[in-house]
This record gives sequence, structure tokens and C-alpha cells, in this order.
Amino acid sequence: MAENTPGLEPLTAEQRKRFQALLDSLDSFRKKRRTSAGRIIRGMPPDLVFRLAEMESERFQTRSRKGSYVSAAVLAGFALWFYRTPASNIEAQGTIFLALGVACLTLIAGLNILLPFRASKTIAAIISEQEDTRFVGLALEMLSRSDAPPQNRGYISATLCRLLPRMRADQRDLLTREQQRLLLIPLKSPMKNRALTLAVLKGLEQIGDAWAIPAVRELTDYWNGPSWGVGNAALECLAFLELRAAQSLEAKTLLRASEPADARAPDVLVRPACGPLSDTPPEHLLRAHFKRG
Repeated sequence: MAENTPGLEPLTAEQRKRFQALLDSLDSFRKKRRTSAGRIIRGMPPDLVFRLAEMESERFQTRSRKGSYVSAAVLAGFALWFYRTPASNIEAQGTIFLALGVACLTLIAGLNILLPFRASKTIAAIISEQEDTRFVGLALEMLSRSDAPPQNRGYISATLCRLLPRMRADQRDLLTREQQRLLLIPLKSPMKNRALTLAVLKGLEQIGDAWAIPAVRELTDYWNGPSWGVGNAALECLAFLELRAAQSLEAKTLLRASEPADARAPDVLVRPACGPLSDTPPEHLLRAHFKRG
């Protein structure tokens, strides 16, 4: 993901090594070390902060998957033990093994949650301080994590509310297709986070196209009580989207010959049907196409 970000150079091996060390410091149990790493990151240019955040996102997902696999393996082991142990022994040994199982799962859950979330929390807070609209796509991915802690969601939602209204029409390519899909998710529950819904609609006015019309059209019925602003914003956004979709369709419409070319009449040129004869050179005129019969 990081290597395909538009407008950014690929990371060198030295940069990746440095970023990995910073992320490890953010995971540290020592507060002084975490604070120092956060200070260094905040002093970086936006481009490097963006790349570091991308690395953390990939790292977070990888570690979360590994933790889930280990938890599943431990549960499977205990299930197998209960299945193969005679019924007479389960009652006597069950309490001990159950206590051990709970302890193991608690440890695994702690490592799975606390370690990745230490760095993730700091990165989310740093992203919330950025003013670069390139962070919108990454913020959408972070917000979509089902295992993201509430505090991270608060940071990222605030970031999107601030940056989405600043998007420009020429920044449409900043979002991938998957990120475009994620952008529409807040519209499915518009009143859950009204401020985010309004920010998404404002951003879609600039970067949206035909792919956003169905989701936005569903919000045009929100006119009662506190949802009035959502319905009004949806109508304004829909007007932009339909205009842009019509322009895109018109741009894709090309002048084509209605019939296949006839090799027997390659020199027949098309001139105006009425009016004075044109002095346009023959090489600038359209050639007629005749149906083969």
C-alpha cells in the first residue's frame, strides 16, 4: 500500500528501518520512550508522517491477525482436551484447566490489544493534527477497523470532519476504489455521527461521481427535526454529483462512423450540405463511409 501512494517516493531501506524503530518505541511500556518517539514523529514533514502511518496500519492489521490465530489455537486446544478427557476426570480437573485457560486467553488478549494499540493511539492522535488532505484515505481505513478503540475513532472522525470539506475536485484520485466505498459507510447511519455525515457530503461535492449517487439520494428524505440539515446537504451534494456524472458521460461520448469503412471509396470526402463551399484542405475533412452491399 505504501509504495503505491500517488505523489510520494518509495521508502528507502534506511527509512523503513528508522520508522520500524519509532513504532517499536511507541509500543514500549516506558512512557519516556513513547513520549520521545511521539515528539520525533510530530517534527517530521507530512509526507513522512503519512508513510509512517501507512506502515503502522499494515503492522497493526498483521499483529491483530496473528493474535486472533493464537487465541483460536488456544481455544481449540482446550476444546480438544475436554472432548478427550473422561467424564469422571473433567469435574476434578476442570477447575484447574479452566483457570489456566482464562489466564492464557487474558494474556493473549492483553498482548493482542495493548501492544498494537499503543502505537495506533499515538499515530491516530498525530494524524488528527495534520492539515494535509492526503490523510483522508488512510483515516477512512483506520476508522473502518472493527477492533479500533473508541479513542482512536474519536481522533480519526475529527480528522475527517476537518479535512473532507477541504477536498478539491482535482484530488479525486487520492482515494482508491476501496477508500471510496469506505467513504460512503457513514451515510448508512447518518445520525450516528451527524458531523461526519455532513463532512462526507461536503467532500463528495468535490470528489464524488456517479458511484456516490445512490447512497446520497437515500439521504434526501431526511427532513424531520435534527435530520433536516442532512437532507438539505444531501440535496446540494446530489446536484453536484448528477452534474459531474452527466459531464463524465458526455466526455466519454465520441464521434464514430455509423457504418464500417468501405475500402472501395476511400477518397470520398464530406463537405457542408449547404452554405458556401469550404476552402478547408481535403486532409482536414471527414471521409464518408458506405455500407457494403
